[in-house]
Amino acid sequence: MHRLLTSKGACVTKQNLRPAPTERLNRIAAVKHLAEEVFESRESAVIWMSWPNKALGGIAPARYCETERGAKQVRRILKAFEWRAAV
Repeated sequence: MHRLLTSKGACVTKQNLRPAPTERLNRIAAVKHLAEEVFESRESAVIWMSWPNKALGGIAPARYCETERGAKQVRRILKAFEWRAAV
């Protein structure tokens, strides 16, 4: 059983979540993991995921990951950072 912490520090299990929130959380976690690899720091990844991003129209990457399409865009930006390419 996987446990997740909410922003308020409450613990929930995947069993208690509907499929859509679980998919969204999994997407965000996967993108955050990629951000940690790119920035080589958990703290930097969390900050980057939380702050509005110009390339995403001023929306924070974590918020943009609410849809698969948005998550793909965030991954594209991270890959550009990884390869030192312009977005």
